[in-house]
Amino acid sequence: MARLSYRTKANERPQGKPNVYFSCHPDDFGIYFEEFAGMILSIQDCAIWYESEPEADYDREELELDLSQMQLLVMPVTTKLLTTANRAIDVELPISQEKHIPVLPLMMEHGLDDLFSKRFGDLQYLDPNDRDETRRSFDEVLKTYIKSVLVSNELAERVRAAFDAYIFLSYRKKDRRQAQSLMRLIHSNPLCRDIAIWYDEFLTPGEDFNQAIEKMLQKSDLFALVVTPNLVNEVNYVMTTEYPAAIEQEKPVLPVEMEETDRSRLEEHYGAIPPCVRGEESENFTAVLTDMIRRIAVKANDSDPVHNYLIGLAYLDGIDVEIDPARALELITGAAEAGVPEAMVQLFNMYERGKGVARDFVEGVRWRACHVDYLKKEYGSAPTEEKADELIDRLWGLGDARYELRDLDAAASAYEEMNSLAEECAASGSEQSRRLLALSCQKLGGTAKARGDLTAAQKYYERALSVSRELAEQVGTAEARRSLWASYVFLGDISRERGDYAEAWKYYEQACAITEELVRQTETIGSRRDLWVSYEKLGDTAMARGDLAEAQRYYEADLAIMEEITRHVKTVNICMELSISYSRVGDTAKDRKDYKEAQKYYKAALSISDAVAKEVRTIETRRQLSVSYHKLGLLSEEIGDLAEAQRYYELDLGLSDEIAKQAATIESLTDLLAAYEALGRVMEARKDLSGAKILYDYALRLSDGLSDKTGKTDIKECLLRNCMRLGSIAEGNRDLAAAQKYYERAVSVREDLPVRGDEFEANLMLWGDYEKITAIATQRGDAAGILKYRQKVLFITIKLGQLCMARMDLKNSRAFYKRTCTMCQWFIEQTGSIPAMNILSKIYLNLIVISEAMGDLAEAENYQKLKAANDELLGDRKE
Repeated sequence: MARLSYRTKANERPQGKPNVYFSCHPDDFGIYFEEFAGMILSIQDCAIWYESEPEADYDREELELDLSQMQLLVMPVTTKLLTTANRAIDVELPISQEKHIPVLPLMMEHGLDDLFSKRFGDLQYLDPNDRDETRRSFDEVLKTYIKSVLVSNELAERVRAAFDAYIFLSYRKKDRRQAQSLMRLIHSNPLCRDIAIWYDEFLTPGEDFNQAIEKMLQKSDLFALVVTPNLVNEVNYVMTTEYPAAIEQEKPVLPVEMEETDRSRLEEHYGAIPPCVRGEESENFTAVLTDMIRRIAVKANDSDPVHNYLIGLAYLDGIDVEIDPARALELITGAAEAGVPEAMVQLFNMYERGKGVARDFVEGVRWRACHVDYLKKEYGSAPTEEKADELIDRLWGLGDARYELRDLDAAASAYEEMNSLAEECAASGSEQSRRLLALSCQKLGGTAKARGDLTAAQKYYERALSVSRELAEQVGTAEARRSLWASYVFLGDISRERGDYAEAWKYYEQACAITEELVRQTETIGSRRDLWVSYEKLGDTAMARGDLAEAQRYYEADLAIMEEITRHVKTVNICMELSISYSRVGDTAKDRKDYKEAQKYYKAALSISDAVAKEVRTIETRRQLSVSYHKLGLLSEEIGDLAEAQRYYELDLGLSDEIAKQAATIESLTDLLAAYEALGRVMEARKDLSGAKILYDYALRLSDGLSDKTGKTDIKECLLRNCMRLGSIAEGNRDLAAAQKYYERAVSVREDLPVRGDEFEANLMLWGDYEKITAIATQRGDAAGILKYRQKVLFITIKLGQLCMARMDLKNSRAFYKRTCTMCQWFIEQTGSIPAMNILSKIYLNLIVISEAMGDLAEAENYQKLKAANDELLGDRKE
């Protein structure tokens, strides 16, 4: 059976320390445990527990008991964790969530967000690789999180000092469940709420008397004994050590019979043991317990909210009492409502982390706001730099929390207060206050951008730039210059979003100059990665404005940076970024038609992504490998090497199919769709129509499902393409019924698409689709279909004529209107349609106007005659 092991600072015993449980996929333990255990222990003195045999059989009840004593579960998130059966994700995570134990997911790979949401819901993760300039660093966030969840030694001592008295609970390890039942029974007595019960949940006693037990026994006022047959059926630690020590120290003994036990054997091994009280006989038990407790001096401090807060913490974290989340919440909430700031902080941490309560971000934000209000009053009554720093920090946290809830107006309000206070403090000239002022402007800019207000976003970013520039000029620290770099990048992003590539270029160039200087001065990996981002931004902007040579220059510089980084660091993420850099340079070469150069870079990207995927087999690394296959397939297809293109597309399809089956995310299914389409396209070009049809069928079904799920225009366009391809193949096979069905589906999709670009071109394509269906219906002799689709063609032809006329393209407008005349005459001949005659009359009028405008008076006169004849016939029909 599996058993728990632990890690502490300097291999100290775990007793009395906060408990952290490290849970992961068995294959990930050796990769991540040492790193994160070290980080957590450097932040907080705690005990980190883990399964020494994670794949061994286990007792679920024992596991639940163990987890119930934990204050935090830490879980590295990987592809293996999310996609394979394992105890961590299938058992330990649900138990922790059910018991409201905070869960800290550490995202170790990119591209897992959809899978993560399926298993973790809306739980937020920490990303050690996050490079967002406006977020707190990973180290800072991890430290804040650990401190908010685990009680420090100093606070634990305050909690212990708040207890009225101590009971020493003695029990066999086999009787853990009965011991917990007895603790709840004791604390159900109101008189005992503030009585600590010391028990060692993870004690593994040796032959020598444990010093911690001896110390607690001396401190305790009462010795409570869990009585079950396990006390007498074999020699045990309670019998040989704990009970004799209690008798020697003349401690009052309260034996509670939790299971019926032979009294004679009990007296034989536990001489002079008092009569047992039956645990299930609540009235007798309460009377005996009350009598014994009254002999202990009980403090009358229930009305002190700080005292109640400390006792609430004890029940929340199991500090010398059993964990009782409901009682903890009641006591801590009461203290917060009474104005205890520590209790307010504890509440928003509880609700946001899910510690002892169901996670409730809205309630967490409410208590954050209450704490901010308290700090504002404190600062207003006696302003100090220390109080200002704390208030700014809490306003920052409140703004971020509101932003996560997408309450952008409320987030902006908090950031504005942060900005105002930082502005006030910046007058003192401290580097920290001005850095926070720049950050608050960046936060306000990001919020405005999220609301779609690019003008306001630019104003805030310009203010951040001004503050950052002044600070960088005065202090010149790397941190100050990096803040300046971020402001330039943000302004460049705003300009790019507006389509002002020239302005974006200026900002990115200035950002690039800063990072180039930082690289020369610091030579750190972080500064090199910032420079890599700068070059990437410039390359992307050059590509967007069609300057392929400039794009290539920056992408090659980007590649050189990443090659230099990988000489020092070869993590999976860095290698992936190197592969992407090679691929980008390949893209520019392909766009320049330098196919030999493109192939060289694409194959270099493939070599790296293949090696990384073989090493770690994560979804992200395999997806990058499939992208490399796909790009080489596109290149081979473009240069006419269809056999090679098919080989690469088959590799892409196999990998994309594997990932989609494993992940089933929108992204993975979209990649699979692209792979089906690409391979089908090449097989069709190689005249393998039956193979192409199979692939297009798969693509059609997949795009149909994705269209319903996402509603995205590009997916609908893919659905349209596959309908047209299948229609074309069916038409070539003379399966006209199937061809008409596919074409009908295609036009229904096209009509549902929003018009992107030229309205004339969109209608022209729809006109061509309906002409095609009309031709198929004619070949099939489908009279109803002919009538229906000729009518569709008629109205689209009129629309095309109107669009040409609006653009003063008189020549094409006349051509479309002439076709309309022919179609109207067909309807009149076939059906005698009065509406067709009305339309024809209006079209003749338009043709008269166009002919006159083009100077062709003879043609205008001819159309006048035709109109008069049509109008006369129309009059006769109406009579």
